[in-house]
Amino acid sequence: MYTYVMGRLLEELKEANKITDEDLRLIAICNIIEKQIAMQDDIHVTHPMDQEDESDLNN
Repeated sequence: MYTYVMGRLLEELKEANKITDEDLRLIAICNIIEKQIAMQDDIHVTHPMDQEDESDLNN
């Protein structure tokens, strides 16, 4: 949904000639960050402190 809304907003800004190259660069950066966050959500990382806590419980 977010991508669709951003796409529509971008189209409207382009049509109104109210978007600059800097705006496009910022949007591209935001899209890259959004994709990286989505990839991180798919990867389950165990924090080192969590591992220590679990080992204490096992002893």
